Amino acid sequence: MTCLLLDSIIKGKNTGMISNVVLEEIQRAPADLKEKILEEVRKVPLEIISEDEASADLLEIYEKGSFIRRTARLDLRHLAVSVINGADAVVSWNFRDIVNVRKEGCALHKPEAGILFDRNCFTRGGDRI
Repeated sequence: MTCLLLDSIIKGKNTGMISNVVLEEIQRAPADLKEKILEEVRKVPLEIISEDEASADLLEIYEKGSFIRRTARLDLRHLAVSVINGADAVVSWNFRDIVNVRKEGCALHKPEAGILFDRNCFTRGGDRI
């Protein structure tokens, strides 16, 4: 799946973004892993997006929503910077709280409707997925 996505970005079918949050995480990786990741990232035309005052404000709103555990602040930083920069999707290998449809709480963001929090947003026919 990752290769398909990166290939679609390289071919110009999709636009890729990478945030300062991700780059910070890469810098904290063990040296050998960090070099492998950076080597692959350099092959893909990615727009670098950064946290700013607007994403900090959105992060604060997300944190007040308390729909995920407090120790998942990094996930909220990813989400806030992505939303503020107009990402259509947030792709992750390890979001435990936000991209996990089996969790009790979740967040939806629709720019035209504002920020929506719904603890039962992942249901099908009234049954939780």
